[in-house]
Amino acid sequence: MSKLLTAFILAVLTLLISGCMSTDVPRGDREDVREALQEQHKLAIELYLKRLVDVNKLMLPILRANNEICGPVSGHRIGVSILTKRMFPPNIRRVAEEEFGIGSRPVIYLIPDTPAANSSLQNGDRLYQINDKKIGDNPWSHGTAHNTLKDALKKGDPITLTVMRRGSHEQIVEVLEPEPMCMSFVYLLQDGSPNAYADGDDIFVFTGMIKEVESDNEMQVVLGHELAHNAMSHIAKTGGIGLAGSILDVILGDEGDEDDEGLFADLAMIAFSPAFEREADYVGLYMIARAGLDTQNASAFWKRLSVEYPGENQRTLLSTHPIHAERFVNLDKAHEEIVKKIAAKEPLIPESR
Repeated sequence: MSKLLTAFILAVLTLLISGCMSTDVPRGDREDVREALQEQHKLAIELYLKRLVDVNKLMLPILRANNEICGPVSGHRIGVSILTKRMFPPNIRRVAEEEFGIGSRPVIYLIPDTPAANSSLQNGDRLYQINDKKIGDNPWSHGTAHNTLKDALKKGDPITLTVMRRGSHEQIVEVLEPEPMCMSFVYLLQDGSPNAYADGDDIFVFTGMIKEVESDNEMQVVLGHELAHNAMSHIAKTGGIGLAGSILDVILGDEGDEDDEGLFADLAMIAFSPAFEREADYVGLYMIARAGLDTQNASAFWKRLSVEYPGENQRTLLSTHPIHAERFVNLDKAHEEIVKKIAAKEPLIPESR
């Protein structure tokens, strides 16, 4: 039998067999798929909002305990996080607006056990005014609300928030007495890389970092380290004063659906010198201790990350927080210094070196 004939017969048999084995797989209609996608997006937003509150709750004792040593970010807080739909990936912003009322007008989410949480305010209240400053409904509203609130918190005077509840046209006016604490806000960014940054003013945590840490204490180690960068003015000392603005411009900018890769390009620029990293480790560990939190396992956390990411991937925490054996030793030494001060009932103030 010729090779050509053999090939022809095999081809015919293949077609016959494939035809016999075909199955009629049930498929949902387009409306079913749309509803399933809508539900998926709702769950993603609910998870984000829970994580946002959780990470701010973990940060709260650190902010409260360290106002004395927070330097340029010392001040007050009332316990609100400000959100617009720009905090979400473009593909779920429509659901954020339709299902949660999070659009261009800023809404507030409350950090438990703070002046805002102990008031009549509720999660999702729409923000219309801070003191005498009206807050609009436009692409720049988040930035306006953020900056207005930050400026008011520096003074420590009572802050009046005017809000409306979703589904209501009745204004609610609440006067809040700010609580002294470090003023760095914690932003949660939806990105799978395990990373966190400080921009000299606020702190940015990627959702990938939340999935990476194995305990609340490990997250607090990261938060204390980033707060120390702000308290020690590391951005200003590196000449990166304008960098914070460029980051927030991406997060709080226009309402287009373009990709936000520019954000990560800007964040990748924040790579501090080894000296600044050592100082942030040292001061951050004191900040953790001053909050009554465990400092013993800080070096173990960094060791574990170095094992997980030996190549120091460009988008991981290790790309901007390099890991060396010296770092583990220094953290353990700082822990020993703190333990001795606690035993001697000495003030937990970092030593000037």
